[in-house]
Amino acid sequence: MVTRIEIELLINKYLQHREYEKLDALYMWSLCQGGSGFCVNFELKYGSRKKCLEAIRDLEKIVGRTLTGFEITEDTGEYLVEIIRELLENNKHIIDTLRQEVLNRIVKLSQSAKRLVLLLCREGTILLRNLHAYELILDKIINKVFRKFSTFEVVKEILSSGLLIACYWTPRDESFHIFHIPKYAVEIWFEKFCKC
Repeated sequence: MVTRIEIELLINKYLQHREYEKLDALYMWSLCQGGSGFCVNFELKYGSRKKCLEAIRDLEKIVGRTLTGFEITEDTGEYLVEIIRELLENNKHIIDTLRQEVLNRIVKLSQSAKRLVLLLCREGTILLRNLHAYELILDKIINKVFRKFSTFEVVKEILSSGLLIACYWTPRDESFHIFHIPKYAVEIWFEKFCKC
């Protein structure tokens, strides 16, 4: 079993060593509750799954078994995914660092990707959600818009920018399912794309 303190120590270790990719991997895992696509998404963003797999292995060492997404801490009775999400989202330094990465990446988006992001804003799903948008699952709307107005390559480009995180991946039809806006990208959606 794992305790909240052990999770805090792991996050602090990554922070101390400036291992932001591993912190992002844990964050993606927590948003996806152990879903099958977060390492695919991680690879799109960082070019390799190595740090993602290392972070998950580190977490599994602490937990003492393969992760399912439903682990509960023995000391507080909280879900592990909720603790990780809370610790990372409440650390301004981590959020600011990951936010800056997204800002650096979005300047490289193609015109097709920018148009798709703007279309998602105009469709209304993002604007209706206020600053808690990152907690919402946008699957049906996003998949509908993605399939109608874009290619798979454009979807991958948006995911690699960090504007969205896709939690489930179906290789058979090359589609992602269950999208989240990470907290570090919420303000970017509103400042850069979904201006009122």
